[in-house]
Amino acid sequence: MQNKIKIVFENTGKKFNDRYVLRDLSFTINPSDRLAILGSNGSGKSTLLQMVAGYIQPSTGKIYFYNSEASLPADNVFSHISIASPYLELIEDYTLAEMVQFHFGLKKIINGLGIKDVVERSGLSAETKKPIRNFSSGMKQRLKLTLAFMSDTSLLLLDEPLTNLDEAGEKWYTKMLEDFSGERTVIVCSNMNNKEYSFCEKHVMLPKE
Repeated sequence: MQNKIKIVFENTGKKFNDRYVLRDLSFTINPSDRLAILGSNGSGKSTLLQMVAGYIQPSTGKIYFYNSEASLPADNVFSHISIASPYLELIEDYTLAEMVQFHFGLKKIINGLGIKDVVERSGLSAETKKPIRNFSSGMKQRLKLTLAFMSDTSLLLLDEPLTNLDEAGEKWYTKMLEDFSGERTVIVCSNMNNKEYSFCEKHVMLPKE
């Protein structure tokens, strides 16, 4: 597992055009925190997660990253992060096996496990040769979550992780958390679905602008 990361928000805000989605956020995410980012639709949960992941930059304020108390450049944060989100696309022309191979050509598999282990833990072993474009929305969500959980990263970012999962999928999600969250920092964005974040000790509630 990589060194643990601390994240500090200092008066952080984000606006699109002239409208603020997030404003004046100041809090710290410490190594091994379990943090739930909560709010209604439009409150900026996904925007906040995209700023942590480095996909977008703050409009105001700063986000600081620290690796063992040393400052970590924002450009280097990506290698420490795995993320699953409804807005992230899979490569639809790939089969499940090809998608797993591609992903773990970029990220290391956690605990030294192999590609076969990843496929088995997804619960999609019977679909290994099926193109992802033919997957149901629930199957795609399982695959996204599996790739995030089983990447060897110190930050695990989950955006509304139970999206499109049925009851069996919810139980699978809970088991994946038990087996693969370890001492990682886990940040969950949720539209107040307690099943997604019941394990989180810390909460940040976002007001809707």
